[in-house]
Amino acid sequence: MLVLIIVVVGLVITLRVYRMTLENRRLMLLLEERRLLIEKGVTDLPPLQLGEMPTKKGLPGYLAAAIILLFISAAWVACAFLMRPLGMDYGLNVWPSIMLGAIGLALLVIHFIGEAYERRGSQEQEPPG
Repeated sequence: MLVLIIVVVGLVITLRVYRMTLENRRLMLLLEERRLLIEKGVTDLPPLQLGEMPTKKGLPGYLAAAIILLFISAAWVACAFLMRPLGMDYGLNVWPSIMLGAIGLALLVIHFIGEAYERRGSQEQEPPG
């Protein structure tokens, strides 16, 4: 099972890197073509169409990492305790999951502290009124 997960994650990462490489190559060719046109003296170039630039959406980095680590930790603990009564104890130790959960909690605290500082900074910048 673990080997299957590693293979799937490897394929997902490989496909992501390949797609990013293709996008980068397309952008470089577009910029090179534009540079050559400028060198030839073409001045009435249309605006550069880069497509839709990625916007920052989804969860912030610390929050996403914290949630992922907490769920992995919870799943690990659940597997360790649910497999023992069935006689399928594969040596799943709970201590690594506790460490992952602690790291997830630390990232969660970092996220909320950062949000509090951002809110405090934006409130201080507003003029009294």
